[in-house]
Amino acid sequence: MTIRVSYKKLLEVKASDEDPAMENSSGWRGASALVVAAAFFSLFGIVGFAYYGLPFFYDFMTGEYGWSRTIVTSGNALGKLLVGPAFGFIAGWMIDRYGPRRLMASGALMMGVALIGLSFANSLGLFYLFYLFTPSVMSAAVRFPAKC
Repeated sequence: MTIRVSYKKLLEVKASDEDPAMENSSGWRGASALVVAAAFFSLFGIVGFAYYGLPFFYDFMTGEYGWSRTIVTSGNALGKLLVGPAFGFIAGWMIDRYGPRRLMASGALMMGVALIGLSFANSLGLFYLFYLFTPSVMSAAVRFPAKC
């Protein structure tokens, strides 16, 4: 038994299966521009302030609290070397379970908590707590959801 399908019939089916949103090209371009803008601003906020912005305040912390520069920068090193990679496995599992959108939104909220906590940290223990919290949140909010 042979089934014959003409090329014209295939073209008719393809034309009728097209997405109506694709006919208006400004619809999907506008939506993709919003996605790109949201990704840019979230990455700029989290990476720009938490990753590259916090070292700006090291001199102020050493002057105000009397801590040495080694103590202040060791919070950054410990956070990136110990907590960040360990939390990466947890963040990967959370992305598989809840999806990147939820994880990125909750990570952005937690990053705000971590940065506000750093602003109120007046003891070394609180400083390390919030500074170690920062890379885990960065893993949740930026590194892994941006790759999905």
